[in-house]
Amino acid sequence: MINKISLFLSTLVLVILTSCSSEIRFVAWNMEHLAENIGEGCVPRQESDYIKLQNFARTLDADVFALQEVES
Repeated sequence: MINKISLFLSTLVLVILTSCSSEIRFVAWNMEHLAENIGEGCVPRQESDYIKLQNFARTLDADVFALQEVES
C-alpha cells in the first residue's frame, strides 16, 4: 500500500512540475502522532488542539503538503 501511495504522490508531483512554469512551494509537517479522534492516540489531544492545528494550516502558503505521523 505504501508503494502505491509513494508512486501516486511521485506522479502527482511530476505532473504539477511539468504543468507549471511558476515556483512551487512544498511543506513537510510532522503531526506527531495525530489521532483521528479527540483524546486518543499516543499523544492525546483536545478539541482546542485540533482547532490550533487547523488555524496554523490555513496560514501555510504551499502548493504541496507532506504530512507525517498521522494516525501512527
